[in-house]
Amino acid sequence: MIKVLFVTYDFPYPLNSGGKNRAYNLIKFAKKDDIGIDLLSFVRENFEYKNLEELKKIGVNNIEIYKRRKVKSVLTIGKNLVTKDSIFKTLYNDKKFFSIMKKMIKENNIDIIHFESSYVGYYMGKELKKIGVKQILGTENIEYILYEDFLKRSRNIIKKPILSYQIKRFKNEEEKMMRDADISIAVTKEEAAHISSISNKKCEVIENAINLKELNFKFDSKNNNNILFVGNFTYMPNVQAIKYFIDKVLPLLDKKITLTIIGRKIKDLVPKTKQIIALEYVQDLVSEYRKADLLVFPIRIGGGTNFKILEAMALGVPVVAFPQRLSSIGARKGVHYFEVNSAEDFVREIEAITTDKKITSEVVKNARSLVEQNYSWEKVGDKLSNVWRSLV
Repeated sequence: MIKVLFVTYDFPYPLNSGGKNRAYNLIKFAKKDDIGIDLLSFVRENFEYKNLEELKKIGVNNIEIYKRRKVKSVLTIGKNLVTKDSIFKTLYNDKKFFSIMKKMIKENNIDIIHFESSYVGYYMGKELKKIGVKQILGTENIEYILYEDFLKRSRNIIKKPILSYQIKRFKNEEEKMMRDADISIAVTKEEAAHISSISNKKCEVIENAINLKELNFKFDSKNNNNILFVGNFTYMPNVQAIKYFIDKVLPLLDKKITLTIIGRKIKDLVPKTKQIIALEYVQDLVSEYRKADLLVFPIRIGGGTNFKILEAMALGVPVVAFPQRLSSIGARKGVHYFEVNSAEDFVREIEAITTDKKITSEVVKNARSLVEQNYSWEKVGDKLSNVWRSLV
């Protein structure tokens, strides 16, 4: 039996963010008869202990949780100011957490520690190597590149120098993790190549995916005059994207078209108008996809694979998007999605799809086929379990 300790920066349930969705499903589908999984996770102030049962249901053996420091506390800010660490290292590099980790390794005979995200990768290195466990760095994104992209687009003159200073610190920390890991994991081939260039080691690709059994394909030929955007609005690229769409695209659209936006903290970001429906949470997200003529995806920065694109493609909802985040999944413009490069492009494509559904029928069929071939959790889980086996 191979024993894996899976370490996360936030508890992998409920599935209300991309990182938690990925962690939960990697655990669920990579667990096998010859692979046992334990979990060590940071939690936030509002953590509900009933969530522990959801991880036990999918076969996690031993679970330990640890409350993360608050970002906006005097202790956190003060400690960060007197060290050369990034704010992320101040938040997540905790001696007590490391003590719990080492205790779990010893008591549960752990073979592999899988750090899911760079935020918890600070514990990798010589001490764990001496204990005899293999160390994996699992990345959702190359985080410092995401922040560098954000910095380039930021117009906040006051915050820019502070953010630049933090990013430089974090870049050094994240690259050290890549070198310390026995093996790293990326979501896309492009990110894997970048990590390998830094670490001089192999980096495996373990994609994001979806549960196809829960997402039945159905193309709606009716015109509902409703477009959809779904995301977590505590996530910087999503915030930038929705502000761009509301400021630059929505004023150019026909007033009869409504924009439904679903995600955490969205009500704090958008104006109250009849044209915008802002929902923090919905019980049945699939039904919201069914009501929409298309999914807009005006995101330029970030890495990885967006779950909402895969969900829309699986369900038969056309995707209208900038190409930056679609090329990594093998999607081609005009074949799997509708490409845009400006606000005017968005208007043209949205109007075409909402007035003539015939042009989208082949595209959505192709998109479903793409997802079926490459992005099911069953296939991705098998790939990860094979990576774990290769280390032992």
